[in-house]
Amino acid sequence: MAEACNGPPPQTFSHRLSHLTSQNLSGPISSSLQGDKMQSQDRPKATNEITMIRPQTVDQERPFAHLMGSNRTVDKDNVVQWLNNSGDSITYNMGYRNGRLLVEKEGYYYIYSKVSLDAEEECLYFQHEVWRDTTAYGKPIQLLKSKRPRCLTDRPANRNPSAVDDYWNSFLAGIFELNKGDGIYVKLDSKEKRLPDPADNLLGGFMISEKHPRPTQ
Repeated sequence: MAEACNGPPPQTFSHRLSHLTSQNLSGPISSSLQGDKMQSQDRPKATNEITMIRPQTVDQERPFAHLMGSNRTVDKDNVVQWLNNSGDSITYNMGYRNGRLLVEKEGYYYIYSKVSLDAEEECLYFQHEVWRDTTAYGKPIQLLKSKRPRCLTDRPANRNPSAVDDYWNSFLAGIFELNKGDGIYVKLDSKEKRLPDPADNLLGGFMISEKHPRPTQ
């Protein structure tokens, strides 16, 4: 019977293989584990919380105003008077005095006005104007105007004299560059009483853009 080849006992070889394997793998494995541990420390912790993104704050400083009609129709200069502190009338960063809407911050404004008249007369000439008081020109400036005669057609004898056809209204609006201290007002050339409903007579405006320096050429 042939003898087995000379060599280390099986236990000794297995022990050496185990020792070599542990030596070769201990370094890299330890380093890798430590690296993973360090990376896990640097990573943000997982969370179920939802981050809230706040919307951009809307500019609430832009001036605006909305004035309703007054029982006092016009003053001696035919300037329409308004309610500015009651009902749905409101002013914000704008003033009011003697029928005039006062500009407190210069910029570009959308200005509007509506007036309504009782036209029971057979013929009535009607003129609706929006004016601007300003120191820039030294005199008032007419911004908007609407004028027309209003003549009623023949009506049946049983026609209600307060029918809708007896009412006439005008609406004016536009965008203007206004300066601080300017006054916006409405004039009527007719002395006729306006409709008593304040919602039928309005003066208002709001800033759409601040005034920026014009580029020089």
